[in-house]
Amino acid sequence: PAAAPAPAGGFKAKGVEWKFSAVTYFNYGYTFAGEDAVKKQNAFSLDRAYVNIEPTIDEHWSARITPDLAKPDAAGKNYTLRLKFAYVDGKKLGGTGVGVRAGMLPTPATDAHDKAWGFRVLTRPTLDQFGVTPTSDLGASVGYNWGSGELRLFLTNGEGYEYIETTLGKDATIYLTQELTTGLNLHTGAIYGTWIGGGSKFWHPTVKDSTGAESKLNSHYDQRLIVPLLLTWDQGSLRAGLDTALIRRQHEDGDAITGLSAALFVVPKIGENMEIPVRIARFDPNTDSKTGKDDESINAVVGYAYNFAGMLKLIPNVQIDKKGKDKATVTGFVHLEGKL
Repeated sequence: PAAAPAPAGGFKAKGVEWKFSAVTYFNYGYTFAGEDAVKKQNAFSLDRAYVNIEPTIDEHWSARITPDLAKPDAAGKNYTLRLKFAYVDGKKLGGTGVGVRAGMLPTPATDAHDKAWGFRVLTRPTLDQFGVTPTSDLGASVGYNWGSGELRLFLTNGEGYEYIETTLGKDATIYLTQELTTGLNLHTGAIYGTWIGGGSKFWHPTVKDSTGAESKLNSHYDQRLIVPLLLTWDQGSLRAGLDTALIRRQHEDGDAITGLSAALFVVPKIGENMEIPVRIARFDPNTDSKTGKDDESINAVVGYAYNFAGMLKLIPNVQIDKKGKDKATVTGFVHLEGKL
């Protein structure tokens, strides 16, 4: 019989199929309105550049390695090369729906949102953007797929792919994906962690001393619970989604804090090559009425995307960001997403 064809963008060697792909995020932005310090700021930016290396051994076993070049997070720093994904993946083991995965894994809540929204080049999922959950983490998972859905269990470090393990605890996650009807899917679960610390910008507890003064504890949270829920629609010429999450954190020296996030997106498709991405998101890290709206963040984006041969998306868009009582910042962007 004729040899099996090599995958697109790859080759076959010693019985293993190798597939390669690359993604870049480039943009130009100009700030039209906001606080005086940000008005008229403008810049070209290369946000991301990464390569996917995906070997497939047989119908059950495959892997993925993704080195990722990320832009500097402050002036005077250079681009950083980091490892985003590196895992082995087993599917339909023993002829059943059982699957396993181990290594630097994609986390389920952010992964589901990215696939449904389809425009990470514009905005990240709210939990990822504010450092609540990373996009990948070191650990292992096991799941069962029954065709219309999957239930999967994860055990991960909790710090995320950008930080080493610095505490004694772990994150335990249960995550369910289920097709409710044609085009309508439910994604939900629960993430429970103990002794969560690391370098995450969100998981630094604030406590009050006997005088009422607040201070940051650069150590850990003793417990945290995150309950995400995502409903997605993908049928015909419309994609849409409702993404919410309850966040609760507890430190032994302070009161429990409850946070909420919510996002709504719609992406109507016009013809074969055009889409109109629209998304609004709100993040409140502390729903305590005493804090008012000083710490809540709101982001809205509306754009127009044109797809050139499935390899390049040109996306002029406008984004509005508001933090607490600050003036809203309005920025016009032209994003380019390249895929090879």
